[in-house]
Amino acid sequence: MENRAKIKASGINWILFHRAFYSEIKANRDYITNRREAALLDNLEQETGKLVLRTTDFVKMPVQDPQRLNVNPDDHHPSLRGMRFCAEAVAEALLRSTVVAKAGLIIAPPLYEVGNEQ
Repeated sequence: MENRAKIKASGINWILFHRAFYSEIKANRDYITNRREAALLDNLEQETGKLVLRTTDFVKMPVQDPQRLNVNPDDHHPSLRGMRFCAEAVAEALLRSTVVAKAGLIIAPPLYEVGNEQ
């Protein structure tokens, strides 16, 4: 709670962002959770007064060939494509959440739709 007060007092704009795991992207939905995890998420939102932004709200779903976001079929760590996918989803979330606009930054539009690039 003390850290939350320090963040709030800093005046810095911030967001909470859930980076979807491969299983979630493959299933076309964020938060494949049990009741305990859902309760923790609800509590986090209540305590911070912020909504957790979801990956799937900032990319075109369904993602074509989601397995290409992984290093390999047995290792679900993000490949370079997966890292770019995540980075662009976060960037889009920042743009839409007005954090970037409030900072007075101008960002060029994406060159392609996130998650379905050529």
